[in-house]
Amino acid sequence: TFAFQSDESGKLILGALHDAADRGVHIRLLVDGMESWIDMEGNPYFYGLSSHENVEIKLYNKANPLKPWKMMGRMHDKYLIADGKRYILGGRNTYNYFLGDFPGHKNYDRDVLVVCDEPEKENSVNQLSEYFETIWNQEDSGYFHNNKRLANRKSVKNAVLELQNSYQKYFEENKERICETDYTDETFETEKIALVSNPIHTGPKEPVVWY
Repeated sequence: TFAFQSDESGKLILGALHDAADRGVHIRLLVDGMESWIDMEGNPYFYGLSSHENVEIKLYNKANPLKPWKMMGRMHDKYLIADGKRYILGGRNTYNYFLGDFPGHKNYDRDVLVVCDEPEKENSVNQLSEYFETIWNQEDSGYFHNNKRLANRKSVKNAVLELQNSYQKYFEENKERICETDYTDETFETEKIALVSNPIHTGPKEPVVWY
């Protein structure tokens, strides 16, 4: 994602990720190294997630004032891949301005849900997964505090407890939305989906996609 904040909706997402990690789900989170990093650095809620044994967080092109020529190499992607079989792709960042039913101005974006019944075949799920892996393994993508000892800090323990309690309360109040869903009744079959992107390196680049 491009921007991730620890406001109400951001904490619910963090709580959901932490809950999944507690259940043994391996989570990899890739965020922009300027917009997200500004909100994540020094934040016990993000330290609580990054210090979980089943979680890895990387920053794409972390802001470095000593390399100003790379400052505009930002990552505006917003997508979620689950189990190698489905993904959500859209334009919403992870905070109240884009998510949830919270007071204040809203930015309404559309998201698309893609479900693949045969992930072993060539499809857009695999294409997006390969795209993620390419960015994840780039030299410009580095770990965000890959230190499990952060979990021992009192502020981090308190933050994790708050995330767990808030998410469990939300889960109990919204079970029908969260529990397993048969998406075949809510989606339309397609013959093919192709994804395109601009170059993903952090240096000067020629636009490939215009919009």
